[in-house]
Amino acid sequence: MPNTSSRNSKGVNTLLHTLRGEQFRHLQNLNHSTARLSASSSHTIPALPIRLASTEIYSSDPAPATSTSRDAVRPPWSGPAPPKSWRPIRATDSHDTPQWRAEALRIAFSLIVDGDRNIPGIQQPSPIPPLSLLCLQLILAKYTSPHNSQFREEVVPYIPDHLRRGLVRHCAVHAPLPSWKLEALYEPDGHADGEILVVGPSANLKDDHFTLMSSVQQLTVAQSLPVSDDGGHPVRAQDWSWEEDDHSYQALHSVILLSTFLSTSTFLSLPATLTYLALIDLSTPLPLHRLPKICPLLVILDLSFNLWLVEPESEGLKSIERIDWTRWNDLNRVGLRGCFVSDELLQRINKGRWDDIEVIQ
Repeated sequence: MPNTSSRNSKGVNTLLHTLRGEQFRHLQNLNHSTARLSASSSHTIPALPIRLASTEIYSSDPAPATSTSRDAVRPPWSGPAPPKSWRPIRATDSHDTPQWRAEALRIAFSLIVDGDRNIPGIQQPSPIPPLSLLCLQLILAKYTSPHNSQFREEVVPYIPDHLRRGLVRHCAVHAPLPSWKLEALYEPDGHADGEILVVGPSANLKDDHFTLMSSVQQLTVAQSLPVSDDGGHPVRAQDWSWEEDDHSYQALHSVILLSTFLSTSTFLSLPATLTYLALIDLSTPLPLHRLPKICPLLVILDLSFNLWLVEPESEGLKSIERIDWTRWNDLNRVGLRGCFVSDELLQRINKGRWDDIEVIQ
């Protein structure tokens, strides 16, 4: 009996010692203390504090630096590094978040298809994505190698255009797709249901993307033209079965580029059929003054969050000041969020118009 009591007492003391050690390490984590643990408690594996508020784990503010240079590079956690999704988001990654991408694409997703309530992740009445999107996400996650042709050849051809567009939009906010997956989803026409949406920095348009699109369109139109048989009776080049999908070509009407690179040559080859163009947070300036001739049918133009449109004397602002806004008869909205907008620019945008263009700042 005394032996049992002694063992119980020893067990309680050990438990209390362990709990004190855990509490000490918990306070160290909260205070970012540099004090070393004693050798007696070194056998205990440190753990992430369970009482740490979620706002501290996902906070966008970096951990406060201490006075010494050694502490300045010390990570804000003790022991093994926590998973990446638990670590605080640094200021340099402020644009690499779903919240920022959703805000940057707000004009695109709210105005490009007016009244569309099925845009995943932005205008859904329910936080639960549709079943079709959930299934496509599971399928998409299975393919991780650009050298595997199975995704391009055996999966993509069976996804309808409107579902491809919805999948690309959802991923653009929550997990931007790399170039090889976008290229597969945009085959064979070069877009999904008339829309191109590319989010960097892991994806960008190829320099010859619009040139190849034009070639595909010309070939499709040529195949659809009627020809004559030996008796002079008009027949179609190909007769599609009623069970097959419609292979008619749809013109590209929307291009949305976010946090990516666009070369000047690709910019100058934009299709004239565009009615919506978004060039958001691009890395290099572009000759914007040439846009009215390249895309004369624009209805919405979004140039938000471009750093080369911030400085008053920058080349980008000089180019936007040279735009002949009167050449756009149908333009009704211009996005200039995060850009320098002078009174002279506002007057130039609405010069000679009966109805003012809405400038979103």
